[in-house]
Amino acid sequence: MSYTKIEDNTKVQRKNNPMEAQMSNRNPFLMSKLAAVLLISFGLFFAGCDLGDDMEDDDTESSEISGQANDGDGSEERSTTTQDAETESGVEGAVVTAVAVQGDGSTTELEGEATTDSNGEFTLEVEGEGATGNVRVHAEGDDGYESSAVVKVDGAGSVESRPLNSESDAEAEVYLEARAEAESDTHSEGPTLADVAAYVDGEVASEISAGSQSAADIGIAIANAAKTEAEYQGEAEAGADVEAVADAKVQAYNHLQSDLAASADADARADAQADFEESYVNVFADAGADLETQAKTRQAAASLLIEASGDAEGSAEFGLKRQAELVQSKATALAIEAALEAEGASDSAVDAVAEARAELVAEIRAAASSDAVVEAKEEFKAEVDAATESTFDISAEVRASAEAEAEAHMESFLSAIAELTIIIGNVVDATIDAFTEFYAEAQADVATSLEAEGVGDAEAEAAAQIIVMAKLGSES
Repeated sequence: MSYTKIEDNTKVQRKNNPMEAQMSNRNPFLMSKLAAVLLISFGLFFAGCDLGDDMEDDDTESSEISGQANDGDGSEERSTTTQDAETESGVEGAVVTAVAVQGDGSTTELEGEATTDSNGEFTLEVEGEGATGNVRVHAEGDDGYESSAVVKVDGAGSVESRPLNSESDAEAEVYLEARAEAESDTHSEGPTLADVAAYVDGEVASEISAGSQSAADIGIAIANAAKTEAEYQGEAEAGADVEAVADAKVQAYNHLQSDLAASADADARADAQADFEESYVNVFADAGADLETQAKTRQAAASLLIEASGDAEGSAEFGLKRQAELVQSKATALAIEAALEAEGASDSAVDAVAEARAELVAEIRAAASSDAVVEAKEEFKAEVDAATESTFDISAEVRASAEAEAEAHMESFLSAIAELTIIIGNVVDATIDAFTEFYAEAQADVATSLEAEGVGDAEAEAAAQIIVMAKLGSES
């Protein structure tokens, strides 16, 4: 509101205003009564202002977060058997506080404090700006105990957090670092909690917790992968809607959060993680992309993450690589399966590839070394090769000769990725350019090779898509 100066001409007006002169001669009692009415009116006005302030206070964001702080490392969430899981026990007497996580990764303190009971459980009432968004809950106890988790409150009045352990703490650190790299201040754009949960496993978390692995480096790699996926989807003819992808990731993470909170044992937590991975792999298809575009999107992101894993420390190198392989391998397998079915593959061939896909995912999830991942992918590719040969009525020699045409292009692509560093500004654009060029040239040369062997144009193009996709998906 702006104010303008009013000239002091009051005395002039009073001299020339007969009504005002008449008023001044009236009964003093009436004048005092009028003054009292005016004072009461002003009092009510200011009381109304105070009431308005109180109403604003009632609009302060608040939520109730419950959960458990334990001393585990989260390994049971991804283990394939109960025997592989570490037993987690609650931490009693830990003080629990919270901060709101902003879109740029910065945090602001929230009001509220709680103490864990004998089972490590707590109920924390938080209040302040951001209390209904993404909230990082932090527990601190005796003997240097610390753990945290980012809870997606998502506007709910009350929500259950996933268990607070070293893996959830590492994920929280990586998420803040990844958001700091994002070009958006909204949590729905750029790297999400779902992206971090998909790629930060127990191996990565243990190295971060030990201080040997930088959470920032992992965060940058995941941020670049998420941006690569978003931009590739945006350029693809059959890409997904951006907002629909964001919603699918939110739903996937919300289910993971609630499932982990409700899980009573190691098997249930492992099932929760497996269900999350299933949903996460398919977020682009669920948002409208076709399976081929989804697979290529995951392959492009995986190429960056796998390259970045080479700079990771200790077991974090294999952990990040395994998770990237898990996501892209499943997406690739689903696309190949659908492509074979679309080209009239026999039921037995499609079923064989579907069974091989299930084995591939299980073996990668359980893999303890890169060699085990490579072996699992080679076994799956063997089934795809057989299905491709039978579907397009070509010999193993013809298929292998056509596949060889993709070799030089693939080596050029992988070399281009190897020359990138995860911290340069154009890493995403360079990856997409190299990836797009690889697929265009490799598929064209493979199709030409098949046509030279008498395969029709349309069939050669369809077979080339499967052969090149399977070839890149099988590389490590």
